[in-house]
Order: sequence, then C-alpha cells, then structure tokens
Amino acid sequence: MAWGKLERNADGSVARWHSLVDHMLDVAACFLALSSCTAVRRALERTAGKELNNPALARLAVLVFLHDIGKANTGFQGRRWLDHARPHGWANPAGHGGEALLALDSKDERLLAGLPLAQMDQWGSSVMGLLLASISHHGRPIADCVGMDPAIWRPAAGADGALLYSPTLTLDEIGATLARAFPVAFEAGGDELPGSPAFAHLFAGLVQLADWLGSDTRFFPFTASGEDRVQTVFARADEAVAAIGMDVRSARQALAGAPPDFARTFGIPTPHPMQLAAGEPTLGSLVILEAETGSGKTEAALWRFARLFDAGVVDALYFALPTRVAASQIYERVRQFATQLWPGRPPVVVRALPGYEAADGEKAVRLPDFKVQWNDRPEDREAHRRWAGEASKRFLAATIAVGTIDQVLLAALRVRHAHLRHATLARSLLVVDEVHA
Repeated sequence: MAWGKLERNADGSVARWHSLVDHMLDVAACFLALSSCTAVRRALERTAGKELNNPALARLAVLVFLHDIGKANTGFQGRRWLDHARPHGWANPAGHGGEALLALDSKDERLLAGLPLAQMDQWGSSVMGLLLASISHHGRPIADCVGMDPAIWRPAAGADGALLYSPTLTLDEIGATLARAFPVAFEAGGDELPGSPAFAHLFAGLVQLADWLGSDTRFFPFTASGEDRVQTVFARADEAVAAIGMDVRSARQALAGAPPDFARTFGIPTPHPMQLAAGEPTLGSLVILEAETGSGKTEAALWRFARLFDAGVVDALYFALPTRVAASQIYERVRQFATQLWPGRPPVVVRALPGYEAADGEKAVRLPDFKVQWNDRPEDREAHRRWAGEASKRFLAATIAVGTIDQVLLAALRVRHAHLRHATLARSLLVVDEVHA
C-alpha cells in the first residue's frame, strides 16, 4: 500500500502512516466542503462566469483528489526508509510535483490505464490546466519535469526479483477510488469546466487550503483499521470547515434572532449619518470614506461588515492597517465589536501579525514540528477554532482578522502561496484603514 503521510519515531523509523489514497480523499472532501460555503461558492461562480452545479463541483473535486498523484512514484514511496536504510531495488528518492507531470507524459499505456483520463478529456479544454494547478499545491506553479529519471515510475523489485511495490497498481487503486467517491463526476454530458485565469487562480488557492486542512490530523486522523474512508471522510470535512470558521452558517443564524443593532453593538445611542450610510448595501463593492480623526470611521467600517455579513454578501472581514502597532491597537476594538454583535459565542478574532499571532486575545506559542500551543491551553474544540491564527499563510481564512496590509498585498504578487491568500481573501470585506499611509 502506498503512503501519503507518515510519522517517525525519534530514531527515524516509521511509527505509523496514512494511506496515499485516503489522504487524497481527505483533501478532495475538504475542497467540496469549502465550495459549499456561501462566499466561496459565489467567488467560484463569478470567476467561472456561470453557475457550478453538483457534477461540475464533483469534477473539480476529482482534480483536487489528484493533487498528490505524484506520490505514487517508486522514488517517493522509497522515502519511507531513511537513505542509509533503503532496501535494494527502490528508485532514488523523488518528490511528487514534476514527478506527476512525468507520469502524465509517460508513453507507458499500462501505467495510466487505471485512471479515467479519457473521461476527463470530455470535461473541456481547461482540464489539464486545472489539474496542473492542483498538482502545484505547494505554493508555486510546477514548471516542468525536465531531467527527471523515468525509473521512478517503474516497479521496485527485490534482489530475488520479487515485486516490492508497483506504481501502476497504486494508480489503478486511485482510479477505482475516484469512481466510488465521485460517481456523479463521470456521468455523461454537462458543461465544460471553467478555464479563465481568474478561476484557475482561485481554484489553485482553494486546493492549497484544502491540502493544509486535509493534512491536519486533528481533523483527519490516520485511517483506522477496517475504516472505509469514502464513507467517513465527507462528514469529517464538513466538521473541519465548520470548526475553523470557514463555514459561517451558525454565526449568521445567530444574528437571525437579533439582527445587528448599531446602538447595542457600539454603545452609541445615535449614529452619525456617515455611519448609518456605511451599512447600505446599495453603495456597491468599493466604498471610500474620508473624515477627520475621531469621527467614527472604524465603527462605520465594522457596521458595514455587520450588515453585509447578516445579508450573506460577505463571510469574513479583514481589517488592514499600515503598521503592526496600529493593527495591535485596533485588534481589541474589533474583539469588543465581535463580542457585542454575537453576545453568545462570537467568531474567533485573529491578530494577523507574524510572530505576534493571537486569537481570542490569547497568544500562540510555537512548538516543534510546526505545532502551536495556546497560552490558555484551550480544550481541543477551542483550539480547532483558532486554526487560522496558527500560521501567517492561514490568517485570511479567519472569519474576522486584524493585521497589516502586506498580508493582502501578498495575495496579488507573484510570490509563494499568493493563490492561497487570494482564495481566502475572496470571501471577505476588506477594510484598508489609514489608506493615505
């Protein structure tokens, strides 16, 4: 069986592993759960220029599933052993990005025979471009497979000729699992998948987000003995997306019984006309507000978010400032706003400052192996809610975040993980405070 994730003991030996196919399922299920979020679906359909029905989303999930297809190569699978302990017959260590392209370009018809490539060709001319975006899920586009050794896609055999591992059989298993998990994707007919650069950019970011979430063992523990992942993974994904705050239906429903009220939210009996006007949805998608210091611009911006969130126009808020000091000062004001707007259980408010991260007012402490501990040592349920505050690349996935403008600008530059930042920001009301600075 091919592995997708593994954990090692202190001596480097493998403690346990998670099957490649099940990990691919975890990530594809996360994509489907993310695409059901109101603002994420809206962004997908706007960049697609059309409605995306269930078959189209299932086909996109198939492409997301294939994000780690490159891990099926013999060189990658041989990495379960450390270099000095690798048995005879295994290819040299390899990665899984360009290696996936090498397989898709292979002239070995048997290698790819188990994959539904002919059916996928019927989904439109954009399929291979979107598959490339999926394979490029580590933050930057995969360029090519030039110079890679084709031997990594050959079987591993022992000194006695016995078969140790077959990438062909793994690809066969991948194809069979696709048919079981996403049958609607392979039904005949349907529209072609979108192919605009804007859609590909957004899709690439959602694949990266799904991979980060699907790789978190707090939500997706390694497969239990006898578990059929196809039967369990979709519920796990829904729970994970809700836990980190990307699915805001419960927060929106909490406002249904008590719609946003300016006086109650801000403790100001009579709002200024400017503040009331900021809450009008007819103002459009770009609002520029200029007023003297102390006139209530911050409250106006937060009120706009409250009204747009309640109406389902946005799912999140990113409050961007020019400096870390200014962001730290505004952070507590925004936390107070969230507490007043949601008196029962407000969404987590993240302080999006690398090295000074906070959520719910608690600071994150870095641990080995990219893990995080919160100062107040919250129970698991609370820790899950703070997922977006555990790494700078996740900040924009928060329901409410306060940080510096660079986090936004990094979503529009040709830098690593720009797609991820863009995809999470696409669901948000963006407030740029002190824009003159």
